[in-house]
Amino acid sequence: ILTDWMMPKMDGVELCGKLRANEKTRGIPIILSTAAGIMPEGLGTLFDAFLPKLRGIDHLLETLRQLIGS
Repeated sequence: ILTDWMMPKMDGVELCGKLRANEKTRGIPIILSTAAGIMPEGLGTLFDAFLPKLRGIDHLLETLRQLIGS
């Protein structure tokens, strides 16, 4: 799952928390992205990777490869 930190109804951190709390979704890799470029402190267990939006597609693809093991 690739999600943004800032969303209209629920922020990405809250979404990550809900996904991790649910037995059916807790094993799905989550990438949290934000334009702020600053990783939220103390929340690293809620998502598998953090990706600043300014990094580009190559960084996203490499992060995905690492998470799925290809």
